[in-house]
Amino acid sequence: MALSFNLILLLSALIVACLISAAYANTLNNSSEPFVESEEQPFTDEYVPWPGSGWLSRMANDPSNSFTHEGQMYTSAYEAVVERDPASNPIKNFNAFVNSFIVPHSVSIQIIKSFGAFWGHYVTCYLRNFFAGCIVYYGTAEGYTKCYYTIEEIGGFIPYLLNTIVYFALVEIGIYWMHRTLHTNKFLYKHIHMPHHKYSKPETLTPWASIAFHPLDGMLQACPYVLCLPIVPCHYLTHTIMIFFSAIWATYIHDSMDWNFDPIMGSKYHTIHHTHFIYNYGQMLTFCDRIWGTLRVPVGKTGVTEGPNKVKLLPAKKGLLSSGRGKVKFF
Repeated sequence: MALSFNLILLLSALIVACLISAAYANTLNNSSEPFVESEEQPFTDEYVPWPGSGWLSRMANDPSNSFTHEGQMYTSAYEAVVERDPASNPIKNFNAFVNSFIVPHSVSIQIIKSFGAFWGHYVTCYLRNFFAGCIVYYGTAEGYTKCYYTIEEIGGFIPYLLNTIVYFALVEIGIYWMHRTLHTNKFLYKHIHMPHHKYSKPETLTPWASIAFHPLDGMLQACPYVLCLPIVPCHYLTHTIMIFFSAIWATYIHDSMDWNFDPIMGSKYHTIHHTHFIYNYGQMLTFCDRIWGTLRVPVGKTGVTEGPNKVKLLPAKKGLLSSGRGKVKFF
């Protein structure tokens, strides 16, 4: 029997309630835990990628955030999560930073005391994702976006097709400019996007590279799929399929396969993006790069650097709205 959305939502809420209840009950059992003040420094002086360690220091300035766990005193729940060394795991540090805005600190403390710092972090992340997912679902289900569920609602197949094309085109433009900004903005590139470009040679690109990125990088490049929903009508299931397919597409374009077929932004194009950095920003289609002058067409065999079949780039062409090499025209 198929589960309805409301039933899934209810079951998820029950799971969250059970986790919180278990955390609270276990805290009561451990309330007599001995106190031992740590002589360690709260945080290391080592460079920590954004958001850095300053946010942990600010939490440490509030005495009410301190708590004791397993005989150690921590200035906050998140100091325990990063083990007083945010530089050792920047991804965990970033997610703990995000959690600090969404999950009440008192709840985070209860969870850590019940599940430990390691598993407690992932339970807290679950609560965060559950909360964020509920907001997206609520906005969609309650009419705050232009999603619709049946083709009849939009007036038939032709309006469905036209709206889907417009929606996808806007998403493609949004992702193009988000991706390009992650390159042209020095702060964003250094702290957010550069880890993904460690894979800068065809022999280092594999489908695994498609998921080797900063969490904020993934959210920024995926957000046009959500931001366009209040603007252009989109079929609910079509939108879901697009999101799922984009993950499959990402694994394909990072595989250095020797295949191109305009107007598709295939793996051969995206390999050039990783080797040359300032070209081929598009997600699935080439039209944005053509319009704004950042398309470079590779010929030859991907990964071949010598001989008659070596890969080379055709000269860059001026785009409709650019003056060459992606420099935007202003009219």
